[in-house]
Amino acid sequence: MTLATLELPAKSPARMRTEPVRAATPAVTSLAVALSRAWFALAFVALVIAGVFAFIPVIGRTPGLSTLIQDPTFAKRFLVVHVDLALLVWFGAMELALFQLVPARGAPGLLRRAAAVAAMAGTALMLLSLAWPQAEPVLSNYVPVLDHPVFLAGLGLFGAGMLAGFITGPLTLAREEMKAHTLLPAAAMPGLRACALAFIVALITMAASAQTLPAVYTREPLYPLHFYESTFWGGGHILQVANVAAMMAAWLILLAPALGGSPVSRRVATFIFGALILPHLAGPLVALQGAQTGSYFSAFTELMRWGIFPGVLVMLVLLVVALVRRARAGLMPRRWWLEPGVAGFGASAALTLTGFICGALISGSNVMIPAHYHASIGGVTAAFMAAAFPLMAHLKLGQLGEKGKRAAAIQPLLFGVGQVTFVVGLALAGLHGMARKVYGAEQQVSTAQQHLGLAIMAIGGVLAVAGGGLFVILVISAWRNRQRAEAPVMREA
Repeated sequence: MTLATLELPAKSPARMRTEPVRAATPAVTSLAVALSRAWFALAFVALVIAGVFAFIPVIGRTPGLSTLIQDPTFAKRFLVVHVDLALLVWFGAMELALFQLVPARGAPGLLRRAAAVAAMAGTALMLLSLAWPQAEPVLSNYVPVLDHPVFLAGLGLFGAGMLAGFITGPLTLAREEMKAHTLLPAAAMPGLRACALAFIVALITMAASAQTLPAVYTREPLYPLHFYESTFWGGGHILQVANVAAMMAAWLILLAPALGGSPVSRRVATFIFGALILPHLAGPLVALQGAQTGSYFSAFTELMRWGIFPGVLVMLVLLVVALVRRARAGLMPRRWWLEPGVAGFGASAALTLTGFICGALISGSNVMIPAHYHASIGGVTAAFMAAAFPLMAHLKLGQLGEKGKRAAAIQPLLFGVGQVTFVVGLALAGLHGMARKVYGAEQQVSTAQQHLGLAIMAIGGVLAVAGGGLFVILVISAWRNRQRAEAPVMREA
């Protein structure tokens, strides 16, 4: 099906009378397709750069190599930009690339274009800020920053672009005719809207947190770490809810082809996504009670601990049951578990469950905490990587050949094994007291278990980076296939 088939065709008056509902069905417009392409391009570029920057923090932790970095702030500056590119830009831009394709009626085109431009400009400024060695790295949770005007301007501009992208997109419910959509199952729609709502609530929570802080938080010794930590703590928790909602929507996209349709109904999906989002709508109210209080930090910790995993587990059970039933009925292709979409779902689900286990084992401030969130965000990344290829095909950005499809089934498994190994190494070091947020010469490795854990972490990091590199190669390969397909047409013209 081409993009043209998604547009509403001209109909005669007689046909309009016989199909009144179909005539009113909203369509995915050419503007939405163009914007989806722009957001996907931003996501891909951010992931590539984040992957390159990931090497520096890994070197800063690896025994034997960590001594190469004598200035710990060097690794930390790149770590800050790596995390923001991987956690904010890659995730957020992919979410908006999918969100643009939710069919909806009229939206202000100029604002939607400006949103993408603002996000791109903000990302560029965050990268440019690395040129200032004096920019202080602040490893605040969820949104680390470089305390420098250029970086902060870039971060603010990117956030404003994301917010504008969501509020000018298809937030309002509409009667979509999802059978005509070649990419998004009906059940994925409430997930993408839940993601948008969670992002908006997260920004409101951050604003509420910042305005409740006493003036002393803008001065030493509480500034800058305590200021940014308090500002981003609550909203950062809710940002993860947005990512989880989008990840589950990606699961539905990935499994729909193998299952011959949406694995769960739209009604069931709406209930699951609604239950995921509802408790977190209280975020701004919690923040208004005072972001400097102990209850503020504990409330959002408990909200994340109990507010995310039930919905994810219910969705996982439903999807696995659907896969097993269809396989037993003989309706799945041979070696169906090696289908790219199924492999991507499997890697994402395994990492998500690993993240839940690591989260339950957290005790104190050690590297078990980054083990938990690397597994969690790895689950989101695996789902988005796998979803990138059907998205590219839908947007006419290119598609994989037969060899590419086989490699696309291996890629999430390579990335998943690498990321799980990375997480196991961090978890082992964390269980034996390895401190977090220390790099290079400041890192003190005192036990054999810590050495072993960090060595395992390094091996996993190499495998995960290899999986990410294969993803980049496959995306470029799909793009080149598009260029080769267009070349004969251009020569004829």
